[in-house]
This record gives sequence, C-alpha cells and structure tokens, in this order.
Amino acid sequence: MATSFRLAAAVIRLYCLLLLSLYAASLGAKGFEPFVGRVPASELTADGLEGGYRQALLQVLGKLSGYPQQVEALAEAGQLGPVAPLVMVHRFVDRGAGELRQRWLEVQFDSTLTNDRLRDLGLPVWPLERPATLVWVAVERDGQRNLLGLSESDGALLDLMVEDAAVVGVPLLLPLMDLQDQQLVSVSDVWGGFADQLRPASDRYGARQLLLGRSYFSGGAWTTRWLLSGMSRSQRWESRGTTLETTLSAGMRRLASTMAAEAAIRPEEFSGRLLRIRVHGVSSARGYGTVMQYLTGLSVVDRLEPVSVFSEYLDLNLSSNVGLRGFQQALAAGDVLRTRNGSGSAVDLELELQGL
Repeated sequence: MATSFRLAAAVIRLYCLLLLSLYAASLGAKGFEPFVGRVPASELTADGLEGGYRQALLQVLGKLSGYPQQVEALAEAGQLGPVAPLVMVHRFVDRGAGELRQRWLEVQFDSTLTNDRLRDLGLPVWPLERPATLVWVAVERDGQRNLLGLSESDGALLDLMVEDAAVVGVPLLLPLMDLQDQQLVSVSDVWGGFADQLRPASDRYGARQLLLGRSYFSGGAWTTRWLLSGMSRSQRWESRGTTLETTLSAGMRRLASTMAAEAAIRPEEFSGRLLRIRVHGVSSARGYGTVMQYLTGLSVVDRLEPVSVFSEYLDLNLSSNVGLRGFQQALAAGDVLRTRNGSGSAVDLELELQGL
C-alpha cells in the first residue's frame, strides 16, 4: 500500500514538472507558424495595412482549415468579419535571395481569436499536428537530369518551395544532398518514382511521407509530375507553369489540398463529448510522463485527466475540440502513440506507447 502511494505521488510530481517544461518549451518553439500570414509588399493596395491584414488572414484561415477556396468564397460574400481585432503585431521583412528576394508584410494573429473566427465561419479544422513531408525532385534541363539541390544555384529555388509549402500549411523537409544522400539516391530512382528505393536514404530524416517530383520543359511550359507516398494510399498529380518556380509552387498547393482532404475535420464532426482513452505499454513513471507530455502538447486536446494507472496501461479522460477522428488524425502525424487493434467496449480508443 505504501509503495503504491509513493509511486502515485511520484507520478503526480513528474506530471506537474512536465507541464511546466512543456510550457517553457512552447515559448521558444519555432518552425511551422500557423498564425502568421505573409503578403508581398508589392501587392498592397490603396487600402494599405488594412488590405494587407485581410490578405494575411485569408492565408492563415486557409492553412488552418486546408480549404483556401472556401475561405475566399466567404470573404467575397462579405462574411469574413473585422480583421484588425485579430492582429497581434505586424512587421516588414526581406525574404529570399538574388532575383527572388522581395519585401513582405508579416502579420501575427492571435491564436485564440483566430480559432474562434475559424469556427464562427463554419470552416473545417485541419489539426496542426501534420506529418513532415520529405521532397525529392529530379529536373531535366538541356537534356541533362539532375537532383534538385545538388547545385548551389538551386538554393533560392528550394527556399522558395519551402516558403510556398509553409504558406499553405505543410511542414516540408529537404534532403541535405550530402555524400550519404548521393551514394544512396540516384536521379533515375526519383525520375521513375521508385519510392521504395528511396526509403533507406529517407529514413534518416524521420519524415512520415515522401513526395517525389520530376520536372521538365516541353511545349513552351514546365511540367512537374508528382507522387506522394506515405501515410495513406499513394497519390499522383501534375502541375504546370511558365517557369520551374511556378510549377513547383502549384505542386505545394496541391500537396496541401491532398493532405487536408484526408485530415481536416468538418464542423459536423466536432464533439464536446469526453473521450475515454486507454494507453498500453505504460509500466513506469517515465512512460506515464511521456504520454502526459505528448497528449497535453497536442493542439486538438482541450483537457486531459488521468483516471487510473495500472501495471501495464493507463486510462484517461480526454476532451478534443475536433472529436475522436480529429484526435486520431493528430496522433497519426506523430510516432509516440499508435492505435491498438480491437478497442474494448469500455473505452473509445486503445493506444500503444512506442519506443519505451
């Protein structure tokens, strides 16, 4: 009895410390910026900052929902609502290099108010937990095929592609193209769309899915044929443009819409019902802390309460702002918890802790 009491007390102390560390870490988090919109300064109209705020909010709502066309339609119908109250801060920044360098208006929106606006407009919610996508592109120029990134001159183009992906809400990874990559990856593998051949080289980046592209100039235009391989079934599409930059940018927009179609949660799926979750493989205070830290940090989790701790599993009550399917979509983007086959009738979802 005394041992059980000491273990429970240790678990509670560890949980409190983990919450504090998670909060501190979140203050310095960088990378994917869901509530930041960027608008080229050259596109600002006579409305000035007010018009720039509006364009930036359209961009943010587009990447939060995964449905920018729906956002545009609401704006055209005059249903967007006031924008200025949502703005936290703005600044002008220079981004890009060489001929691609330009000045941007960067607007940071309040996350709580923006999420409220998203729901008030009846838009879907695309959970912020999104799988990183590693992209390999082969380009044919002047009769020669090479991997994008092997040449230093590709740097500005790659930066632009990452920026285009960020604008539509997709975390993108680029290969280092170092000696290890060059030994394991051939341009013919990428050109032929042989995703399985690229797995050994791609594993080092920890990406959940691969995007392969082959770009070529024909008939007065650039074409890129894409293959997305990873979390669900493989998908293919094609993008075209007058320049290589525009066809790659179009590919990023299609990538975002493809991912959102799988993961975005529509309003009718939202549920305030408390979910009962059972996590297996939790046999120590360390495992307990890992589960609690991970779940507390998910954007889709509003409230989390431990119910009972047993020798091999943990029962939790969990409230998710996007319901059970939205919670499952957020989990699928990570590698800490995996769905366990055959959920019992006593719980809504059974999970398995990985890696401990």
